Amino acid sequence: MSTGESSFYDEHGNYVVYDEHEKVSLAREQEIRELSERVRACLTAAGLSATIRRDYGSIIGADITMEFDVDRPRDFFGGVFASWHASDEVSLVAAYAVGEGRPEDPMVTHNGAIAQAMCDAMIAIMASAGFTVKEAEGEYLPMAVAVLSGPQTS
Repeated sequence: MSTGESSFYDEHGNYVVYDEHEKVSLAREQEIRELSERVRACLTAAGLSATIRRDYGSIIGADITMEFDVDRPRDFFGGVFASWHASDEVSLVAAYAVGEGRPEDPMVTHNGAIAQAMCDAMIAIMASAGFTVKEAEGEYLPMAVAVLSGPQTS
C-alpha cells in the first residue's frame, strides 16, 4: 500500500484498500452544505442560537459542523452534526477541571447534563420539523446529533 492508503475486510470477507484521505464528491459536499443551512434555520426558528462552524473559534449554542471525509470501513460519506456548547462560564471551567485531572468536578457533570439535555431537545425539534436525526455515535461526537436528511422540500 502507498502512503495514505488503508485497508479492511468488508462484511463479505473481501480485502478492501482505500484512500484514507478521500473526500466526498462535489455533489455530496453541496448536499452537506445545504443540509447544514437547513439545520441552522430550523434551530434558529425554534429560538436557539445556531452557528455553522467555519473555524475553531468559541461558539455558544448549537454548533453545526460539516464533515467531508469518507470513512469506507464505517460506510461514512460525510455529514452534518449538531452539538450544544454552554457558555464559557460553564464550558471553560469544566474543560479546565478535566485538564487538571478532576473529572468528578460538579461543573463537569453540569456541563455534560446541559449538553445531553440540549442534544435531546435538538433531536426533538429537528424530528418535529421533518429531519431524520439520531444521537451521533463514536467517541469524537459525544452528545451530538447526526442529521441524516432534511425534510422534503416542495
